Amino acid sequence: MQRARRLASTAVVAVLAIGGLSACRSEPDVAAYLGDGKTIAEDRVEAIYNEARFELTRSRKQVQQQDTTGASAAAVPPVEVPFKQKDVLNALLSVDVLEQAAVAAGVQAASEPTVEQIAQASSYSPNWLYTKLYARTYQLRSALSRLWQAAPAFVNAA
Repeated sequence: MQRARRLASTAVVAVLAIGGLSACRSEPDVAAYLGDGKTIAEDRVEAIYNEARFELTRSRKQVQQQDTTGASAAAVPPVEVPFKQKDVLNALLSVDVLEQAAVAAGVQAASEPTVEQIAQASSYSPNWLYTKLYARTYQLRSALSRLWQAAPAFVNAA
């Protein structure tokens, strides 16, 4: 069973790597090519990343305004987003690949973990699109792993 999981994980990673590496085509504003003419634009990756950065900056400013000790007058370091743009791209690629696999296998995404559960377990906001993508990858992986676990013994023995 472990071997089948490793094989499936390796296959997903290989597909993601090929998709990510294919972004070296001639269009500089494209982060990745997904096949069938679909692409992930750099602008989309940047927008998802900036959404989190802007919310964190806004939250920090609100805290500074509520601070009555006068300590907020000191220079505050820039906000640090708990993920990188490459993580956004990986999430977008993963969701696309896993959704295609789920459709091909005829399975529905699991209902858990929810976006709220992911947000509670991490430093992510449930409002961020990245958190929703992150949760979706877990939901799809969970559904597909149940399918792989239910596979006939000769598949699990591979």
